[in-house]
Amino acid sequence: MKLLFKTQFSVLFVLLVASFFTSCEDSQEDLQQNEKLLLEQYIADNSITTPAKASGLYYLENEEGTGAEANTGAYIMIKYSSRLLKGNAAMESNMEARFKYGVGQAITGIDEGISYMKEGGTAEMIIPSDLAFGNNEVGNIPPYSTLIYNVELTTIDLPVYEQQLLDGYIVENQITETPTATGLYYIENNAGTGDLPEDGETVYVNYTGYFLDGTRFSASQGAPFSFTLGQGQVIPGWDEGIALMKKGGTARLILPYSIAYGTEGYGSIPPCKSLIFDVELLLMK
Repeated sequence: MKLLFKTQFSVLFVLLVASFFTSCEDSQEDLQQNEKLLLEQYIADNSITTPAKASGLYYLENEEGTGAEANTGAYIMIKYSSRLLKGNAAMESNMEARFKYGVGQAITGIDEGISYMKEGGTAEMIIPSDLAFGNNEVGNIPPYSTLIYNVELTTIDLPVYEQQLLDGYIVENQITETPTATGLYYIENNAGTGDLPEDGETVYVNYTGYFLDGTRFSASQGAPFSFTLGQGQVIPGWDEGIALMKKGGTARLILPYSIAYGTEGYGSIPPCKSLIFDVELLLMK
């Protein structure tokens, strides 16, 4: 936080501000010392004999993986549960995270911990606050909080993994349509009538979006969604798929991540995620 002072502020005000920050520094020192004592007590109470890494991270391997190690910059997936050092209540359980490894998308302690793992391995990571969220309060995590993560490194190559998931979905659901050159599966339910829309036309659609496991992540919810076709206003799979429809038509679009939100993801859409859309083309003009 930046505080800007005007020169006409009184000396008394400046002294009060100085006193406030001195007391904040004392409080931060108390929090840091308390964290150190709690961590030492936890290590003693749980008879942990594995020494901390140079960074302060405690890495406790449960099961060594049988796969390769993750390369910096690779898109990986982990499954994890986490809790605060003080108290055993889980903050998050059975969670899945997809991210680019080793480039700061995860907290420092997670990136470091994964550097000791192989694909398929599991480990407990005791992560001091300076490798986690530091002096920041994040959700229900107070400042200067040591965190405990139980992590499974499920895949070190998300693009390959996601393609395998998509291929499995196609087989399991007995989809016989041939994908387009981009990988789009266009499954027509109702052909509709009239001409196909052209680039530059405004189209109005109803839609519902799903992940491959059937989880719904988005819908037009009765208010048609409109965009200009072929102008890059939507993900590539939509521009391509809607262009194959006629007014009144309905279809299912199955999009590989490469023509959806790519390797970066967007909002609630994780990186390298295949998507399914049930779409109805209402109007074009």
